[in-house]
Amino acid sequence: MARKAGKGGVIVTGIPEIDRKLKTLVPRLQKKVIRQAMRKAMALVTEEARARVPVDTGELRKAIKTRAAKRRRRGEIGVDTRVGEGDFKGETFYGGMVEFGTSKMPPRPFMAPAYDGKKDEARRIATDEILKGVEREASQG
Repeated sequence: MARKAGKGGVIVTGIPEIDRKLKTLVPRLQKKVIRQAMRKAMALVTEEARARVPVDTGELRKAIKTRAAKRRRRGEIGVDTRVGEGDFKGETFYGGMVEFGTSKMPPRPFMAPAYDGKKDEARRIATDEILKGVEREASQG
């Protein structure tokens, strides 16, 4: 997880090596590196969710995207995989009904299993990409 530190810096919790290397960059570049790495990692989860989603018309599959997450706390950086506008919203509002079920339909989860199946690989990709990004940005600066 990445969160904003004092003076605009970024702290990556749980990985001291990355945190140390990120501190060598200015805050704007820290955020850029983390955002790019997280997008690449979450693209793996997005692909897996698309492969697992039940298909009728294909609209639900097309609506699964990787996007910047809304900030819960000021300065927090996040990227997520979601269906359209989110569960129970927009044209693909029924994505949440498929994932969680209804009183008349059993759940057919595709998002949670996609994340569970790819989270370790996604974390590895994010870690590798952050380290590459720090080296790339440091060599340009």
